[in-house]
Amino acid sequence: MYFLDLLKHLPRYLKAIKLRLDRLDHDPQKDAKKAEQMVPLWEAYWQRRADNEEPNIQLFEFRWMLEELRVSLFAPELKTAYPVSVQRLQKQWQSLD
Repeated sequence: MYFLDLLKHLPRYLKAIKLRLDRLDHDPQKDAKKAEQMVPLWEAYWQRRADNEEPNIQLFEFRWMLEELRVSLFAPELKTAYPVSVQRLQKQWQSLD
């Protein structure tokens, strides 16, 4: 059931992708600066997945928090489903350890 609740956000994520791509042509350096903020979080997430750790609900939720962070960084006018920031995700990641 939880996964189905998350799917309702898919249209907003797709709009965010379109906005990001539209803006990328105008200022690729700005996009790169925003993307840099996410790199350590994505790398940590994928490393844990590569280590074959059994997926759990906390890791699953963190993955979706990354999508909300993308919206926050690249299409803030679409609003996030809940408050999210790089700092919040870093704190959340620390609680997973």
